[in-house]
Amino acid sequence: MGKELKKLDLGQAVTLLANFGIIVGIIFLVLELRQNNQVLEFESLRTFNDRAISTIDLQISNPWLNELAFKDRASLTPEETNQLRIMAVRTLLIFEEQFEEILAGRRDPEELIASWRVIYWSPQLNWGMPDIWEAYKPRARSEFVQFIQKNIIEAGPLE
Repeated sequence: MGKELKKLDLGQAVTLLANFGIIVGIIFLVLELRQNNQVLEFESLRTFNDRAISTIDLQISNPWLNELAFKDRASLTPEETNQLRIMAVRTLLIFEEQFEEILAGRRDPEELIASWRVIYWSPQLNWGMPDIWEAYKPRARSEFVQFIQKNIIEAGPLE
């Protein structure tokens, strides 16, 4: 009877250790997932920042684009009009990425709304954005479209 008791105690000890190992493994996995989520969040923010910076660099390094921004829209060639549309789409893509940051709680909506209204309503800054908004809306996330309509377009220019 003593040997059976020892076998039972040894079996229970092995089971207890195995269960403890599983719990430790699950805790480790949870910590790894949290760390990976943080890394993905930072990588996403970096990608967004890189895209925004590349758009600004493009504007700075290309005096022709800056001249286009201040040129009378009626006198633009088709090539110039297309270039303005491309820049407007790039700007809207940046807005959309910033909107995702708002949804994630990493950006202040009021800060972005003010700057977006200045950009959207200023012909020298918007690259013709109001002209292409109707074409852009169907491919954009519906929440983003509603946000822009309410906070930028319906709100009008800053006074």
